[in-house]
Parts: sequence; C-alpha cells; structure tokens
Amino acid sequence: MTIGRIAVTLWSISVLALPAFAQAPVEKAFAYLDAAVDRGAERIFVYDDADSGLHHFYPSDWLNAPWHAGDPMNITVDTACHQTPHSGSTCMHIHWNGKPGHWGPWNGIIFTTRATWFGNFGPPLDLSSASRLTGWVRTDTPGISVKLFVGGGRNPFKQVYPRQGEWTRLNTTEWTRFEMDLSHVPKSRLAAVRDGLGIVFDAAHAGGEKPLDLYFDEISYDVARPDIPRFPASYGARPSANGAFPLGEKLFREGEGVSRNVAYQYDMALVVLSYLARGAQEDIRHARLIADGLLYCSENDRFFDDGGLYNGMMAGDARQWTGFPARRGKDLSGRVAGWWDPNANQCKGGWLEDYRHVSTSVGDTAWTIIALAALFDKTGDDRYRKAAVRFGQWVRDFCRRPGDASPGFTGGTEGWPRKDVKDPDKTGLDPVKKRMKFQTAAEYRSTEMNLDLAVAMYHLARITGDKSWEADCASARQFVLGKFSQAGQSRIRHFLAGEAPDPKNPGGKWVANENPDQLPLDTNSWSVLALGRTPETEEGIRWAEDQCRVDKGAGGFSGFSFSPADTTGVWTEGTGQMTVAYWLLGAQDKAEQYLKELERIQAASPDGGAVAATRDGLFTGFYVHIASEDQSKGEDKSESAKWRYFSQNHLAALAWLIFAELKWNPYYQIPAATPPPPLYGMESAKVKDNHQP
Repeated sequence: MTIGRIAVTLWSISVLALPAFAQAPVEKAFAYLDAAVDRGAERIFVYDDADSGLHHFYPSDWLNAPWHAGDPMNITVDTACHQTPHSGSTCMHIHWNGKPGHWGPWNGIIFTTRATWFGNFGPPLDLSSASRLTGWVRTDTPGISVKLFVGGGRNPFKQVYPRQGEWTRLNTTEWTRFEMDLSHVPKSRLAAVRDGLGIVFDAAHAGGEKPLDLYFDEISYDVARPDIPRFPASYGARPSANGAFPLGEKLFREGEGVSRNVAYQYDMALVVLSYLARGAQEDIRHARLIADGLLYCSENDRFFDDGGLYNGMMAGDARQWTGFPARRGKDLSGRVAGWWDPNANQCKGGWLEDYRHVSTSVGDTAWTIIALAALFDKTGDDRYRKAAVRFGQWVRDFCRRPGDASPGFTGGTEGWPRKDVKDPDKTGLDPVKKRMKFQTAAEYRSTEMNLDLAVAMYHLARITGDKSWEADCASARQFVLGKFSQAGQSRIRHFLAGEAPDPKNPGGKWVANENPDQLPLDTNSWSVLALGRTPETEEGIRWAEDQCRVDKGAGGFSGFSFSPADTTGVWTEGTGQMTVAYWLLGAQDKAEQYLKELERIQAASPDGGAVAATRDGLFTGFYVHIASEDQSKGEDKSESAKWRYFSQNHLAALAWLIFAELKWNPYYQIPAATPPPPLYGMESAKVKDNHQP
C-alpha cells in the first residue's frame, strides 16, 4: 500500500532452518565479534533493544494526553518488554486503554532525538542516504490498523510524510515485517530529521474505544556508517531456557538493566587485543574503530578534562547525544552506560547510571594502555602511543596516596561527578583538582590491577624510551610480589586479592585482604602470564587447581570458578586464562583438556559466543555498590549486592577463548609458549609519589 509517495510494504516471514557449514571455534568466535562490532554499521536504529546505545530516537512525544493534567495517562510504553521479542532480549510494548485523550479517541507516539518529554533535543540526523525504514510489529488483537510515518511532530521539524495517509492493517498476532520505501523522498527532506518514526492508532481503526496492544522491534533506517568509532556491547544473547546452562530468570532480571548495554573498558581492550592477535587487515580495521572510540570518549568527557575514561561506556556509537549541554562546541560526547527505570523519580521514570560505570578502575585503564601500545606497534599511528601515555599519566595523577611511599597503585576513582555542578567548564579548577573534588579516590590496592599496571608501565617505557615508567613498573611489580601469601587454609601459597584500610586502625597502615572467600583466580592465573614462570607463579597455579577447579559443575562443564566462594559453575573467562597459563607452562595435556571444555561451552552458547558463567548467579565472593545516584553509598552485603556472573554471552569470556585457541599471551602480544620479557626489578625501583596535589 502507499502513503502519499511513501510506500509501506507489510509481510510475514517464516524462518527456515538451513544447513550450516562447520566452522572452527576460533572462526566462530571472530564471526561473533564481527557481528557485535558491526551491528549498527549499516543501520540507524529507532528501536533495537531496551536502552540500547544504538538508539538515535526515543519514544518521548506522546501525542494525545488526557484533558486534565492530573488525569491518569491513557497510554503506557514499555521499552523493555520480555514478551516474545522478535530479536534480542526485549521489544517495545504500547498499551492504549481506549479512552479518549484531549482531542478525542486516538493516541500515538513519536520517536524524537530527545530521551524524555522535557529533555533537550539532540542534533537532527542526516538520513538523506536512507532508501527505506524497516521494522517488525505484532498485536494481540488482529484486524486493527495503525498509521506509521517518518518525520512529524511540530514545526520547524522536517516533515517527510504527507498530511493525509493510509492505515496499515495488522491481520495476525505473529511478528510481521513492515517497510517504508523512502527512495522517492527528496533527500533535502531527510537531511535533518528530529522525529524518526510516528505511530498513531484510534478507535475507528481498532474496533471502538477498547484496549489495544502493539509490539515493535528492530526498527531501523538503512544508512551505512562503516567508519564510525563504536563499541560492541559487553554482554549479549542468553541461551534458550531448555539449553545446556541452568538459567535463573528471576535472579537475572533483577540486575539485567545495569549491564544490558554496557561497553566495559576492559572488555573493549580485550577485543582490540583479540583482533590484533589474528592480525588480518579487517581485524586491524575493527580494532582501530574500537580504539578510536576509546580515544574519543577520553578526549570528550561530559564533565572531566584529564584524559580519564569511565569503566562502563554506552555500547553503540562512541559519539552520542548525552542530554547534557554541549561542551567545547560539540553536541556529542562520550556517553556513560545507563538504563531507563520506570519506577525512578517517584514512578515518573528516569535514566539511571550505575556507580561502577561512572567510576574508573585502574586495572581497566591498564588494559587500555596495553591495547593501545599493541595497536601502535601494529599500525605506527602515533595517536595511540600518545593516548597510552595520557592514560599512564592519569594513573600517576590519581592512583597514588599523597605522602604514602608504599609500592603499587590504588584502585582508581569512584562516584558520580555532576552533582550540584551546572557548568563543568566553570568550576575554576585545573583538570586534576577537578576530579579530586568531584570524585572519590578508591581506597584499596588490588593485586590483579597492579599486575596489569606492571605490564602497562613496561609497555610505556618501551614505546616512549622514557625511563621514568620503569620505576612505576617496578613499584607495581613489588606490590604484587608482596601479596604472595603464607599457606592458609588451602595449604598452598597464592596471591591475595590486595589490601585496604584497616577498620580497626583508621588512618593506619593498610592491611591485606585475607578473606578466604575473596581469593580471586585471576591474581594467580594472570601472574604467570605477566611475570613468567617463577616458583611463586607456579605455586599460584597449583592453588587455583586446588581451590577453584570445577569438575562437572552446572551443565556438566568443567573448568575454573572465579574464587573458592562458589564452585558450582564454570567462570568461562577464568578458564580461558588458566588455559593460556598452561600453554605457557608447557602443560599441554591440561591446556588441551580445558580448551575442549571452552569449545563445549561455546558450542552451547548463542551465535558462537561464550557465556560468562555456566549457570546463572555464579557468586564471585565479592560485593559491589549497586546504588543509583540518588541512593547513599555504603557497604551492602545483601543478596542483591553480590557480584555475580550469568549465563549470558560475554566479550571477555570470548576473548580469552580466542587467546586460548591461538595460544596467545595478550599481555605482550606474543605466543603463549614464549617466556614473557623480564619486568623492571625491584632492586632499581625508586617508589615515587607522583600525585599532584
């Protein structure tokens, strides 16, 4: 059918099972990575999945509210509906109760560039290269009709649709694909679009004034943007409920929104290193797109100016409309991941950001330095070397305690920065003092993070020729070796998690964390990859085998858990780390044994990915601060605050599977069997306080 000069085609498609050619596990892994990185490279999404960073329009204009301002709304919109989505984990559900609004018995939604009704509009989008808009729709009440159009809203918005249009009839409760042909629309009318899609329905086309339910999914314009810096989502699809992994949907749903569309800095660094490990031309292109995104977010922070980078960025375009006022003449900046909570702001709804996402963990920054140094080695592009140095300086500026000559670096900075600040460019503070005022220093030193930093500082010394980084490398290494424990309950020595202030002696010397449930695998699995084969690192591997090994855990999989706190399921990422460590140690039988387990996990995972854990809710032994900005910070050891992993595709798990398959040490971008280079020793180290007051 035709709406003016815009043709709308509607049809149902049955998906047939086609024979698939067998792919090697590493090929499947890279195919998964390519799909994750390139999602959105050929499309501009109106709706992708709940809170997706690929969204460029939002259902923020509701067209026909009730007559009186205090009357209950006659329409509800759920952008995170789990009722049989067409793709991904959610779809959008629109419910109209059939009651008239201010202008009669009809209603509708317009997707605009502002996230909320009272928010700021983002810059209009250039859709002039689009030839069509496609999407999927279904209804619980077949036989109704809806009006779909492009553009719309109020002047001076560009209006792409005619004043009089036809209605699209929905004849089935099944998902049905719709398409709007835009090929005949003048390009000038699509060059600056603020209203991406309009949906209208009324009593005359719905069988009277009675409730109506519509579901939409995967709505997008065909606009190619292959060279836009971007991030894949750290977490992806979940396996089917009748698959190999035990799923706990209630537990998963409670925290789903927090990590739904996050691109974790650590995961992005691992994906860059994965692409560089294989090193094909297209791999390097993908690595550069992600690295360029990291650089953009660092250089275009919505608040700070010191070159830091948040833990959790929004997946999708690195350059995004944040809803905050433009800075330095730019409408777009790096965006922190978040989610829409309909119960926030006294049930008026609101956009929330997690405490961990707006913070910066120094271990994540270290992995970014390692990835950028490797990309500089591969491409010779000096932007990556300079960025690595900038991140290293950030560590020096914010991860030393003033007046404390102890070795090692503290954990980073924490907290929401924007509170009570209207204009981030008018604080009167230099970049370092600005962050010190508006965020909190992380009061701990992590063994795992200092392992990462020892390697990162080694690379900075290598790619710059600046010997001052050698002392920082030696300091981090010294801290790590100082956390090699005496034999405890396990009777085998190992690397502890780190140290923190002594609650019995405030202001005194920090003490080691010897909690037997908080002994992470990675401080031991990574130690051999960073420091090489030594008596200490070999004993750390033996401890991991004794305390973290999982023999036929959840789903019948074997491998390693995150810590001794919960060995009921396999932590896939850690099992990959141990496999690479076995390759380094020459323990070929063990490496091959756990590589086969990783391949089994991948075979049971959706789309060639690898799940974070082989059962939902695998407990790490640690607790996290999960409050949103309007909640108080404090230690929370409730069930909801447990740091858990779920049976959900995870990029870090897949990256370590790739390293295991390629027998590759990502710390140094060398074959795993090659001994790591010696790090700068303690004997020549002068531990400095580089913190700038």
